[in-house]
Amino acid sequence: ISAVRKKESTLRQKNRGNLSAPGDLSVVSGLGASAAKLIRSAWGSMALRAAAALGLGGVALAVGNLILARVLAPAEFAQFALLYAIVQVGINIGPIGVDVALTRRLITPHVGLRQQALFTSFGVAVVLVVMSALLYPLSIGLLATILISVTGGGLEIAALAYYRSRERVGFSLVLSSCANASLLLAAFLA
Repeated sequence: ISAVRKKESTLRQKNRGNLSAPGDLSVVSGLGASAAKLIRSAWGSMALRAAAALGLGGVALAVGNLILARVLAPAEFAQFALLYAIVQVGINIGPIGVDVALTRRLITPHVGLRQQALFTSFGVAVVLVVMSALLYPLSIGLLATILISVTGGGLEIAALAYYRSRERVGFSLVLSSCANASLLLAAFLA
């Protein structure tokens, strides 16, 4: 047991300046490490950067919704929320498996795959437009918005999967956060 403790102590001494080294936080607290050094060290983790980007996207979405709820009339905000929900469902269904196949690297990207993503996204968009027209009193302009948004969003999901499969996660995160950032921008402009 003493040999294990001695080895652990040696390892802690060796990793004392490395905040990303495995071990407990007593090594960090013993150094009196600054917050900046800790953040710099943690920022090297791709998982942490991804979580931060997704978290910021979520904050942008929440703040944008809160602003829109404040500035729009209740009936207008209800229509916006309905439209947003329909579009989000369609965007995630649109590529119909293309995104999963790309992310798992089951197939290599080619023109036919892009066309498939386009046609399936468009097909899902048409189904959602027809269902929305039958179930909700939406104007032609809002139905056209659903058609365009779902088709384009499905293609975006396929593109995100492509970039993730190529381990370009940073660009993929920026691209996926654009929708939330654009909602926040629209809320500020409203």
